[in-house]
Amino acid sequence: MTVKQLMMRRWLQQIKTTWLIKGILSLSLLFISGCDKVNDLLSGEMIPPGLIALKQDIQLQRLLLVSEKEANKSRAFAFHVVLTKNIQMAQDLSQMTADQYFKADKSNVFAQNYHGMYKIFKFSVIPSKKMPELKLKIDPGSKYVGGYFFANLQQPKGNNRIRIPSGQHVMVKFSKDGMSLVTPDLMGEGLEALEEKIGIPGLPGM
Repeated sequence: MTVKQLMMRRWLQQIKTTWLIKGILSLSLLFISGCDKVNDLLSGEMIPPGLIALKQDIQLQRLLLVSEKEANKSRAFAFHVVLTKNIQMAQDLSQMTADQYFKADKSNVFAQNYHGMYKIFKFSVIPSKKMPELKLKIDPGSKYVGGYFFANLQQPKGNNRIRIPSGQHVMVKFSKDGMSLVTPDLMGEGLEALEEKIGIPGLPGM
C-alpha cells in the first residue's frame, strides 16, 4: 500500500468516526428537547428550547477542500468558515443563503450585531487546483456553539451553505452540482472509487 493510500485511509477513518459520534449526539437531543430550558454546560447559559437543536460542539481543526475543474464554471470563488459563540447568530446563519451571507459580511452586519462573538476563516478556491490540508487555529476554550460553511458559487444557485459537522477532520467537495460533504456512504466505496468521483487523481497533500 502506498503512502498516498495510507494517508487517505486515515482521513476516511477519522471522518467515519466523526459521523458516528454525530449520530449519537443527535439521538441524545431527543431526550432533552422536551425540557422548558436547557443549560449549556460550556457557557452556563440557558438556551431556549427552540434553539437547542442548533447547539454544536465545534471541534474542527483540519479541513480538506477538493474541487473539480467544472465547479462554479471553472471560476475561482470565496469559501468561508464561520464560527459563532452566540446561539442567536447560529440561528441567523442557518437561515441564510450564501448570497445573503456574503452581502451581510461585506456590509459588516455581523460586526454590528455580534461583535466579538464570532470568527471567520476566509479562503479562495480555484477549481481543479490542489489545495493543502487547512489547519484552523481554534482555541480549545473558545466555546463556539455553531458553525457553517459558505461558498460564493455563481453556479449552481442555491443555499450553498453547510452546517459544520462535529469532529476535528472534515472534507468538502466542490463540483458542477455545488458543494457537499464527503460522507461515509461515498467513502465506503473505497479509495479508488472516491478519487474517481472526486475527479482529481492525487488528492491534496497526498
